[in-house]
Amino acid sequence: MSAEIVKILKNIGRYSEAEISDAVHGTLDAQSKANLKQHIKQINDRLHGTPSVDVPRKQKTKKKVTKEQKFTILISKIRTNLQTYCASAALDSWNVDFTINVDYLAQTLAAIVAHHQQLVNSTSNLNKTSLLISFERGRMYEMLKYSAHTFGDWKTIASQLQICSTTANRYIDFYRLIKVYPRLLVCNMSFSTLMSSAKQVLDYLQIDTDLAAQLRFQLRETQIAGRQFADCIPIGGDIPELMTAHLDWSAGWNLGDELIEDED
Repeated sequence: MSAEIVKILKNIGRYSEAEISDAVHGTLDAQSKANLKQHIKQINDRLHGTPSVDVPRKQKTKKKVTKEQKFTILISKIRTNLQTYCASAALDSWNVDFTINVDYLAQTLAAIVAHHQQLVNSTSNLNKTSLLISFERGRMYEMLKYSAHTFGDWKTIASQLQICSTTANRYIDFYRLIKVYPRLLVCNMSFSTLMSSAKQVLDYLQIDTDLAAQLRFQLRETQIAGRQFADCIPIGGDIPELMTAHLDWSAGWNLGDELIEDED
């Protein structure tokens, strides 16, 4: 029994503080935490006077993903998602429909996998809806910016809309991109990911004319639907230890994650 406890404690030491904190707070109730703290303190006090042996840790090389690598993944994802989208001619339903505050410990793994897919689908559909909104905002801003004879000075209008003119230009560029290639909306890319590579995408599509032609088609008939929630978000808990604070959160971070995951 003692050997098994020692082995478990050594295995726990392999994880980060954030991962251990997440496991403790997600597994133990208040009394169990108090008991664990007391036992750990006793072990720590016993070891305090014991000489420690420094075991050199293998230095991990921080993997950096280049912009070129991200772009390669982006084009691959555009192809894959476009192929899936073009495989059907049915009504495209962008449903944001999922359950909050599920008791996962009471669920089977199969039920959790199904719920995860529901969350992923809702995220994708919400992103497409967000992109469509961004497209319409860009369309509005472009019309207002270049119609001074009708609506007046653009900077005055931007001030009334409470939007920075530079930010408005971002939306205008997005509108212009999607106006030419509408099906980029359904390629499962965020606004920031698409726009951070917009110039590269435009240049690439000048060369890959087959892909460009597919992206120029109008969207299928689309329906947007959602679900109503009220007072259902679990709140409280301790201030979290973040597991991803050291990671790259710049535009296209999800593309970099996939590349690093493939190399591990």
